[in-house]
Amino acid sequence: MSSDNFSNGTKTPVIRAKVWVELDNRLIMSDYLATLLRNIDRTRSLKSAASAMQLPYRTALKKINEIESAVESPLVTSVSGGSKGGSSKLTPYARELLKKFDAVQQHIADLEGQKL
Repeated sequence: MSSDNFSNGTKTPVIRAKVWVELDNRLIMSDYLATLLRNIDRTRSLKSAASAMQLPYRTALKKINEIESAVESPLVTSVSGGSKGGSSKLTPYARELLKKFDAVQQHIADLEGQKL
């Protein structure tokens, strides 16, 4: 067997990976949480973002609050109702967190599928 091809002849291992980010052993980012944040950004509504994921509003709010507590920074700012309804938007910190997570995801995606 050559040193640059880790194979037993008919089967070749392929790289696979799943990424999440922890801070002090607390989950602060994953595919699931990134999707929730992207949905908030897209819909401008935590309720609509949760609904798009078939996720109860309270669960989505709890997840956001847990991350905010861990990172000690807000991820979402909200304006309450009124005649035009309320809205939510991502903070610059949340956008930066997503940007860095996406960069790591892309790096991993570039490696995935490669044969050992």
